[in-house]
Amino acid sequence: MSAKYSYAEIAIDDLIAAKGMLDLKMYNHSSRLCQQYVEKVLKEILHKKGTSETDLYLLSTHKVQRLAARASELLDKSFSKLEQGYFRSLTEYYFDANYPGDNYIKVTKEEAVETYEDTIAFGNKILSFANDKDNVKLHDSYSPKHIDILINEKKRIENEYNCMHGDMTEKETANA
Repeated sequence: MSAKYSYAEIAIDDLIAAKGMLDLKMYNHSSRLCQQYVEKVLKEILHKKGTSETDLYLLSTHKVQRLAARASELLDKSFSKLEQGYFRSLTEYYFDANYPGDNYIKVTKEEAVETYEDTIAFGNKILSFANDKDNVKLHDSYSPKHIDILINEKKRIENEYNCMHGDMTEKETANA
């Protein structure tokens, strides 16, 4: 049996796997792994900063909206309406893109790419919260590997966007 891992340590594996599934065109799996990444990052916040019975209960849920609402309170930060919609769609990916039935959904490439890019943006936002002086405990949860992946993926996404919109040539993008 190996050492105990934190939610954040397991989350980074989910993020890496989400990118791999996206590259393999397995869009349902990629989107579900993005949901798992966000869920675990939010649970890390509850684990590090939460103290109530509700916080302990929330560690067993997969409903990202509930986790985000409580994390927002604990961090004294708020999430935008757009991010709240993102959290709602992630919860759907956990259930409806994962299990057969009347509500089963097939995630498109466009939806999966958008979900992955939004997940990277979310990870960077939480990282900025973690760097806040009031969240020292949370900052310790981010390993150098986790930080590097978030920063490098954010740069890659920005470069692709700039190249697609003519802001940079492909050669400039490769050198960025």
